[in-house]
Amino acid sequence: MTERITSRQNPLIKRLAGLASGAVSPRGGEYICEGAKLLPDALRSGIEPICVLTAEDTVLPQLPASTRLALTSGDIIKSISHLRTPQGVIFTCRTPEPDVALDPGGVYLLLDNIQDPGNVGAMLRTAEAFGASGAWLAEGCADPFGPKAVRAGMGAVFRLPVRFASAADAAKAGIPIYAAAADGADVRALSPSRPFMLAIGNEGAGLSPELLRASCEKVSIPMPGGAESLNAAVAAGILMWELFEKVIEVHK
Repeated sequence: MTERITSRQNPLIKRLAGLASGAVSPRGGEYICEGAKLLPDALRSGIEPICVLTAEDTVLPQLPASTRLALTSGDIIKSISHLRTPQGVIFTCRTPEPDVALDPGGVYLLLDNIQDPGNVGAMLRTAEAFGASGAWLAEGCADPFGPKAVRAGMGAVFRLPVRFASAADAAKAGIPIYAAAADGADVRALSPSRPFMLAIGNEGAGLSPELLRASCEKVSIPMPGGAESLNAAVAAGILMWELFEKVIEVHK
């Protein structure tokens, strides 16, 4: 059934605005997504949106019968959107239960205190692209289901299993942890075997002492230029490419 909404005081509009602004946490069971390309991606990934809010002239893919569809004005869409040029489609999905299974042959990304949601989303996107089995997020990380992280991840949270875990949980997982650190071994010289985790820490503070103690080895990226460090998402991408491609078969 399709409904039309004309007021910003409508309860659905208020709920979406709260999710978009971060005033309502996605841990409550629902997270917000935006974009005409992201909606088909969610559907292809087997996600059934809870609701879709769209401008009246927007062409939509076929939606599940369970999805609530609401038509509204471009002005109301703009009042919710954080995009400079809103695409006319805002929708919500059910926040998945945290993935707790550990694949004995898997490779995982472990994030520690990554506070920038854009970096979190970008790292999850890269992890999915390079065949990671899942991602573990330890203390201090931005929520991967927050609106900025979802946008940066370009649909990675639709498919990549995510687990919220403490540093102690990761240390007790019983698989090797390779810790990104400036004083680590050259990543190109390593030959890991499954399973393992690649741990990436905060750009300023690095990994927690607990995770460094739990790691089997510290790894680094050689930088012959003058820069002292890399953006965390860039560094994670390079390290994932070097480590994951050695143990994951790539089908061309």
